Amino acid sequence: LAWSLGGDMQTHNVILGTRAQNVGTNDQRNAGGMAYTETLTRIYLSSHQDDAVAYQVIPVYVGQELVPRGTHVLVQSINNPSQFQ
Repeated sequence: LAWSLGGDMQTHNVILGTRAQNVGTNDQRNAGGMAYTETLTRIYLSSHQDDAVAYQVIPVYVGQELVPRGTHVLVQSINNPSQFQ
């Protein structure tokens, strides 16, 4: 969970990942990475201040790899579950 969303730097909240996993590409027209979802979440929360979200990041490993190939980021509004997924 990003610091801007209340995350911390403890081991339960950190995985080793690549730059592309974190911020996607340098092409602003094709944003990606976890930062894209974090930005959408911040925008949603700033315009829905009476809401909260459930936020989960699941790293995807293959075999005994130490660096995940990617992450699945799941975000859902608590008050409006069908609006933000």
